[in-house]
Amino acid sequence: MTRISLKRIVHIVISLLFFSPTNATSLTSDDLIVDNVAVIITDQSAPKAREAAILEAEKKGLLSLAERQSIAIDATLLEQIPPSQIQQTVKALVIVREKTSPTKYAATFKITYKPSAIQKLLGSSKIKNDAVTSCVVLPYFKNENHTELWGDENPWFNAWTSAKLPASLVLPLGDLSDMKLLQANAPLSFEQLKPILSHYDSRCALVSILKQEVNGSLTLVNYKIKDASALATPEQKIQGNYDAALIATLDLYETEKFSIDASKIFNVAGEQTEASKTNIIKISVSYDNFKEWQEIKRNLTHLTGLTRMFVDKLEKKTAIVSLHYSVSQQAFLESLNK
Repeated sequence: MTRISLKRIVHIVISLLFFSPTNATSLTSDDLIVDNVAVIITDQSAPKAREAAILEAEKKGLLSLAERQSIAIDATLLEQIPPSQIQQTVKALVIVREKTSPTKYAATFKITYKPSAIQKLLGSSKIKNDAVTSCVVLPYFKNENHTELWGDENPWFNAWTSAKLPASLVLPLGDLSDMKLLQANAPLSFEQLKPILSHYDSRCALVSILKQEVNGSLTLVNYKIKDASALATPEQKIQGNYDAALIATLDLYETEKFSIDASKIFNVAGEQTEASKTNIIKISVSYDNFKEWQEIKRNLTHLTGLTRMFVDKLEKKTAIVSLHYSVSQQAFLESLNK
């Protein structure tokens, strides 16, 4: 049997394996998520066992997904599908728990599958739009020495991995394929982001940058990039005042709320600097629109003695803000009341 004919047969097998016109179904975002996929693999080394475990988890997830949709799958035929084709169906893979030894890897995964890939496998065009739309989140941590996304020294990324995100937000975990697709440090142009957005079936990105200043204070700026429009200029990058137009499926308030949730986890995890151990005052602010809220935040950053600002609660017209300061309370209140 020639290589070409084998490829054709594999393609036919895949089509027969998943195509079920009588069971064509309409999928939502939640339908494409498979929780608690447990795998234990023994191999020559821990890295090889981990690699094999991830592939096995992706296969088990597909079987579970198909069973949930009442579609018959032959597990034996599933083994004949090339690993690269299995991996192309995965939108996001989260390791919930893991244990390693020199030759064994055991883990529990949460897997989200790509709607377009699953659509092809199921042979159905009835996947709902809410399953297709998503936004890729890239949480960077910056200080005077480096900018980091997937390294060990990024507590901001760790906070996002711990946050409970909706299906409309996808957090790449930084495997080899992710690293190949995203080369630039904190990219803010659609062209730089296009490869990784295509990989995750997305048309927009949230680049969330937590910056640690020389004095230890923390500044958080979110950049929303959609298609090839509304790109940040160098001046806007420096000032940190940039907000693009509304993301197709995400309201700006909701996007900021997700960032606030991650910030709370970051705070609880004890990753904050000594600058957070100062005096704190909580204030309530009111505004008419999102642009006015952004202006209020910018004005608050200029308060005398302010070391950190944290948004505790964000609504459409009001917000509760915690202000950390290092000067006397009287001096800070005078600055606040100006």
